[in-house]
Amino acid sequence: MAISNQEIFESFYAYCKEHTIEEVVREFGGSNLYVPSFKTMFRDRELVADHLAGMSMRDMQRKYYLSDTQIRRIIAANKPQPSLFTDEKTHQE
Repeated sequence: MAISNQEIFESFYAYCKEHTIEEVVREFGGSNLYVPSFKTMFRDRELVADHLAGMSMRDMQRKYYLSDTQIRRIIAANKPQPSLFTDEKTHQE
C-alpha cells in the first residue's frame, strides 16, 4: 500500500513535536517536504464524513464546489483499508 503525502507530513509533524530542532535538521535536513494545503487536508476528511453520513452527491457538489468525478476520486482515495490483522467476521485483532 502506498503512503500518501499527507501521511508523510503527519509523521514529520509528530517527529518535530518530539525532537529538538537539531534532531529534526539532522534527520530531514535538505529534504523536500510537501505540506498539504489546509483546504485539501481538512476538506477531504469532511467530505468523506458527509458521504458516510449519507449526504447526496448533489449536496456534496454544491457544498464543496466539486464535480461528481472529483468527489468520487476523493472518496475512493480516503476509503479505509482493511487490516491484515483483523478477523473480518469477529472484528477482533
